[in-house]
Amino acid sequence: MLKVLRLLGEETLGWLEPPRRGEGKSVAEALEACPDLLAIVDATEQRIQRPSDNDQQKVHYSGKKKAHTRKTGIVVNEHGRIRQVTESVPGSRHDLKLIVQSGTIDKIPEDIPLIGDKALDGLQNYYPDRSIGTPHKARRNHPLEPDHKLANRELASIRIVVEHTLSQMKHFRALADVFRHGLERYDDVFRSIVGIINDRIDRRLALASAGAQV
Repeated sequence: MLKVLRLLGEETLGWLEPPRRGEGKSVAEALEACPDLLAIVDATEQRIQRPSDNDQQKVHYSGKKKAHTRKTGIVVNEHGRIRQVTESVPGSRHDLKLIVQSGTIDKIPEDIPLIGDKALDGLQNYYPDRSIGTPHKARRNHPLEPDHKLANRELASIRIVVEHTLSQMKHFRALADVFRHGLERYDDVFRSIVGIINDRIDRRLALASAGAQV
């Protein structure tokens, strides 16, 4: 059953084909056909049971969480609708390394700008031709200027939708509690819940759209 649920979840992933020039679509029609204006990238960690194997124990220890974790990258659009999910990795893997090595950015349509958090500082160096926004970081002897702080607040107000999506996912105890199953099942569980959340978001957006037309 879990394998079937994973497949159903994966069917909800992917980016819609953006409208091409010459198709004669209005702005409203173009947005309905391809609603994605932004790609918001983040990573989430979940605590797992301490692996009995010493090597696995070391790679799964997250210094950030001070616990053994499993980490997964996620990409949502401006509505919080999940478009991409990476394979999970041990918690010691840095967010930037996870996103770059997973090939996630290459799957996002080139015309869609990206937004990430401070953990993805430096992503622009790997993709110089992409439009990528990350928060300004204070450096030694270079504190943040007022305009940098303002820009960070505006970016955070946009990024909040991915936090809302992750919060919805963690309403399920399978992703909120310590994961006590075999790690070979982790991605199956994660993607199964992705399908449920995407269905909820699609229904909410459809109702909002119908209300707006009325």
